[in-house]
Amino acid sequence: MSRKALLSLLGLLIPGLTILYYYLGGFNQVDYAVKEVNGEYSIIGRKFEGKYNAHELEKIFTTVRKLIKNGQIRGTMVIINYNDSYDEYDGTVKYTVGILVDNEGYAVPEGFEIINIKASKVVRATINAHNVVMPAPAKILKGAGRMAMQHNLTLSNYSIEQYRDERQLVIDFPVR
Repeated sequence: MSRKALLSLLGLLIPGLTILYYYLGGFNQVDYAVKEVNGEYSIIGRKFEGKYNAHELEKIFTTVRKLIKNGQIRGTMVIINYNDSYDEYDGTVKYTVGILVDNEGYAVPEGFEIINIKASKVVRATINAHNVVMPAPAKILKGAGRMAMQHNLTLSNYSIEQYRDERQLVIDFPVR
């Protein structure tokens, strides 16, 4: 490929990718705020500890999505991310993947359990972007930590990621 053709291709590709990144919300800022919450998160979920790209984890995600889509359990898909368990060198994570419910009496599917998390105050990160262009988890955790320090708060060692829709993720970091 000639240099002129390569430059022409790049001249089209770079603006196109920039527009796509903008359209997906890649330039949107993460909004951080300290919030008072109702006191309890009730989650029907399944725990997972292992590699973040494990087939077993994918199966749990698929099961949770089906439970919501089929209307068996009404709620919001969530991941409890135990922030102190991530090992970036071997890709090990510890999650609970489930559904945030509103204390209604749901039948708990086999292999799932009810997890109740008490919290009165959280640092909330709201991200309005497609998940393809969302910031890295470490960057979000760092921003939440800064917000907590500004308000003389200490974050717990876990976060609750609420997947409200394809373009909105709300992450609550309960404080101690």
